[in-house]
Amino acid sequence: MDTDENRWGVETAPAVGGRRSAVDPSAARLRSRQAGSGQAGLPIATLLALAVAASCDSTTDQAAEPATPGSIETSVATPAGGEAVEALKAPVAVQHRTVVDVQAPADERPVRYAPWAIELEVGATPIAAYQVELVVKSGDATVVGVEGGTTDGFREPPFFDPKALAGGRIVLAAFNTKVGLSRGRHRVATLHMREAGPAPAYELRLVAAASPDGSPADVDIDLVSGKGRE
Repeated sequence: MDTDENRWGVETAPAVGGRRSAVDPSAARLRSRQAGSGQAGLPIATLLALAVAASCDSTTDQAAEPATPGSIETSVATPAGGEAVEALKAPVAVQHRTVVDVQAPADERPVRYAPWAIELEVGATPIAAYQVELVVKSGDATVVGVEGGTTDGFREPPFFDPKALAGGRIVLAAFNTKVGLSRGRHRVATLHMREAGPAPAYELRLVAAASPDGSPADVDIDLVSGKGRE
């Protein structure tokens, strides 16, 4: 006999010098222990494949449905007795967290809402009435809300011209002859703007200001954004 069989059924080369040398594992073959099986000498990989196929055939003859996205499909074999395999679909919630730190092109920036406060710097002459005009010089911006000031006598929202809104501007006016604005800085109104695309440019202009007796008065005006003074 050219080759001998060890106790595991793996072919080995003839003894050399009284010792056995193992055949190259890539050439090893399993010998079948079952007489007349007809599988003697088959490669190990082939026998394993046949064993897996036979195991699948013995447990179920029903093809499993493909798993749908967002779920995990598992098959659990029931005890021997001819019962079918039960397919369990367990939905799994997956959270995706994406962090993007890239400045989008100006024309693709998302829509945002920004408050812009109108402040008056009053000098020696108290102010009882004012009228200002805000114009959108460039960009996409629309007035969506008008809020009053933070000083007594001017806490109510000022009057404004609705027709001017269609032209990209707003005219605001307020007066209180009983309580005037004293020396110092006063917030008299806040405009809530809907902005889109590139940062818009605004122009705030003082139309008129008057003292409690109706005489003209000089004041300085500022437009202050929610991020700081402009």
